[in-house]
Amino acid sequence: MTTTTLPTVPQPAVATARAVDTPAAHAPWWALRPVGLATVLGLELRQRIRGVRWYIAFAVWFLLINGLAALTVAAVDWAWGGNVTWQEAGSLVFGMVVFLTLTALLLVLPALASGSVNGDRSEGTLAILQATLLSPVEIAVGKLLAAWFTGLVFVALALPALVGAAALGGADPWYLLRVLLVLSILALTVSGIGLGLSALTRRPLGSVVLAYLLVLGTTFVLPVAYLGTLPFTERQHTVTVWDTVYSSVTDTGRCVQAVRTERIYHTEVALPLLAVNPYVLVSEAAPMPPPSERPFERNDMLGNIKTGMRMLAQPLHPSHFNRCWDPADPGYPKDLGTPQTLPMWPLSGGAWVLTGLLGTVLAVLRLRTPVRRLPRGMRIA
Repeated sequence: MTTTTLPTVPQPAVATARAVDTPAAHAPWWALRPVGLATVLGLELRQRIRGVRWYIAFAVWFLLINGLAALTVAAVDWAWGGNVTWQEAGSLVFGMVVFLTLTALLLVLPALASGSVNGDRSEGTLAILQATLLSPVEIAVGKLLAAWFTGLVFVALALPALVGAAALGGADPWYLLRVLLVLSILALTVSGIGLGLSALTRRPLGSVVLAYLLVLGTTFVLPVAYLGTLPFTERQHTVTVWDTVYSSVTDTGRCVQAVRTERIYHTEVALPLLAVNPYVLVSEAAPMPPPSERPFERNDMLGNIKTGMRMLAQPLHPSHFNRCWDPADPGYPKDLGTPQTLPMWPLSGGAWVLTGLLGTVLAVLRLRTPVRRLPRGMRIA
């Protein structure tokens, strides 16, 4: 009688499955690995920009912004002829291109980032992503970077117009770099705000509306609110005023000093309402005009906004009461100084960065699993 030996059944499959299923195989929720970040970023970019409409939008934006800049230079030269130098035309076009690029970012990024989390949840793909070994930080930051990179494409496509206008206007290269840096930071913070609202709300439409309300509120509503506060800041002050006085019709005028009591608006009280405006924040990148130059003499829109903010920050500065316009007039005051040069970008930039960071942190917390409390009506997958 012969005996047969049965083949042994291999066991590693069970052991491997247990090893993967153990909590030690999953990264902690705060992990931020390059491979995980690249995976989410690649998925988001392929998902968001897979349609041909985005490439059409990029092409239209490239032709629009660069063509508009060239046409504006030609129109300025045709309309004013020799009254405007190429440098003045370049300064004017540079400010226009910067503000148009910022407007495009404020219009595109809220719609793009505000549907990145609740949009995936509605389509049933978010739970699949959360079930992988990706951490919530990797998912949130990957979605944030995807929206940010899309916004940077709009900035990059406007570079020919920006560089050309800056070179034509004789702008300092550091001025151009500062503007690009502020635009990039604003794009990142707006993406973070949209991401947080997307994780907070149930439907993409609600988060998109909230993001537009926040962005457009700082752009249009807060300046109107600032104007509404001015009547409450009116006070009487005794100030020294310089006026041009004419003794006869043919007199060229002379500057006369007088002490008066006038009603002054303390425009510095509610100035933070204006400082958080994104257009004001970008204007902070402009250089201040030299003290020998009168305010608003240049066609630099960014520089003029920055000068205006400095003047609003110090309403009692003696230079505000110089109403003599010709420095050649006798008695013209020459040592009044200029309003303070205290920068406002730390206040406005800090507010935007903190809000964007808060939105990103909120998205991370809402992406953590397992979900202990789910809002009413919100689906898991």
